[in-house]
Amino acid sequence: MTRPGIRRQGLDDVKAIPILEVAKALGIRVKGTSALCPFLGHEDQNPSFSIYPADNRCWCHRCAKGGSSIDLVAYAQGVSVSGAIAWLRSQFYLDNQTSSPGILRKSVSLAHQARPESASTIKPNSDIYTALLEQCPLDEAATAYLTSRKFTLETIRYFKPGTLTNNVATTRILIARFGRPALVQAGLISEKANRICFIPPAIIFPFYVQGCLAYIQARALPGNSAARWLGLRGVSKPVYNHDVMRKSRSIYICEGVTDVMSIHQMGLAAIGVLGGTTALPKDVMKELRAKDIYIVPDRDAVGETMAQHLKAQLQRAGLSTVTKRLDMGGDVNERLMMRGPR
Repeated sequence: MTRPGIRRQGLDDVKAIPILEVAKALGIRVKGTSALCPFLGHEDQNPSFSIYPADNRCWCHRCAKGGSSIDLVAYAQGVSVSGAIAWLRSQFYLDNQTSSPGILRKSVSLAHQARPESASTIKPNSDIYTALLEQCPLDEAATAYLTSRKFTLETIRYFKPGTLTNNVATTRILIARFGRPALVQAGLISEKANRICFIPPAIIFPFYVQGCLAYIQARALPGNSAARWLGLRGVSKPVYNHDVMRKSRSIYICEGVTDVMSIHQMGLAAIGVLGGTTALPKDVMKELRAKDIYIVPDRDAVGETMAQHLKAQLQRAGLSTVTKRLDMGGDVNERLMMRGPR
């Protein structure tokens, strides 16, 4: 059943996104067609959530709700229908954006931030993201989780994650410093919400582009009922670990943050596309010229789709690639946990 308010016209491209890719972009681990329910407020202990790829729909048998990919995002992130559509368009590059995410202002004046709150004003703000990280030092719980994934303290320090533990207090501090409109325009707060979009307890990972903090992604810690991965609202997503491309001749492309960290710990240079994304921004394509490019997909159907799309995109640009398939584990981090770095 489609939620009330979803317009049927003009959404064909959004509704055509494979729902398994949407689930993966939300950090939902699907086994077969089942998963723990990702909907906010449902702390599922036994898988009660089903995905039906043939119909491109989902349903939670305990919540008695579900629907299209739009519904999945709306219920999982606790956003409006329009917010879910905007998230999907941004996540899967359906906005036909031509601006390069690598060309970022280090700050935005408060005079410009006073414009009306709308999707067109959503822009990255390095100052706000830096202030957020300053309020969120990495704590013992997050460190324990990361070390349980076999990351060394050296690797953890290299990627500079933090921990969001108190959403209300952190939001209050940021609003006092920057003003609520600035946080909306930086993608940290939706127009109708009063708290930043990440749900604690969560690890927050910074994305740097040319040394500028350009994006934040949050990973819910175990026991958090929120969607596993959450990103900024309406902000163009750069690749993770972007700046490594300036330092290395060989670049590995994988599907997300922890896979990049795993490949780094193996002594190799990697960038990550956020889950479900199957296209590289134009600035990244330019920087990959004259590189040896290796694509490392997850061992599932979504991973294969990602590999095929990236390979085709790179080939159209005259770039050759090699696909490196895992010998064990479902993704690179699972391989690291099973075998350890080479």
